[in-house]
Amino acid sequence: MAAIALDATYTVDPQPSGVAVYSRKLIEALATLETTHRFLLCYRLSRFNQRHSFLRPVARKGGQGPVFNVRWYQDWLTFWLPWQAPLFHSLAQRPPAFRFEREIVTIHDVFPLTGEDYSTPEFQGKFAALLLESVARAARIITPSAYTAGQLTKHASVPPEKIRVIPEGVDQPTHPLSREERSVERERLVGRGNEMDSL
Repeated sequence: MAAIALDATYTVDPQPSGVAVYSRKLIEALATLETTHRFLLCYRLSRFNQRHSFLRPVARKGGQGPVFNVRWYQDWLTFWLPWQAPLFHSLAQRPPAFRFEREIVTIHDVFPLTGEDYSTPEFQGKFAALLLESVARAARIITPSAYTAGQLTKHASVPPEKIRVIPEGVDQPTHPLSREERSVERERLVGRGNEMDSL
């Protein structure tokens, strides 16, 4: 049985989107696996008390599912975490404060390296440094697209063989929209205009 630590800090965002949704869905999917692995859900101290806003997965009866435990996770204060889990998966493209035996990072996009028009120099400098450190330390890098993988190779000199492209999923609609409902939703999103009957 392996112990795997994950940075679950963003699962508690009050209005989850982006990294928060990815983190929640990944952890919920891990809970459905038939595995004896143990997962440590790590929350930074600033959000530790909010962890109950995310439904913590519970292993299935009969010992067929994984075991989940919660840990608080703060720079230098929780230095003992690498002794509890040899593998750490960063879900928010920033490295843990402590060196784990092996590290995996999911890189959602590389805008800290390329997005001069979208952020301040201070923001870009800070998060570009975190991203570069993450990919340098990682044994494996996960990206949602071949484009992001190519950008990592181009802007961070990451060897392609170190990257695995795993597309991020989408929730299936609870019910298919009728033609009228599609029309109303399209108008809500993009406004009135010429509608294509084939849509």
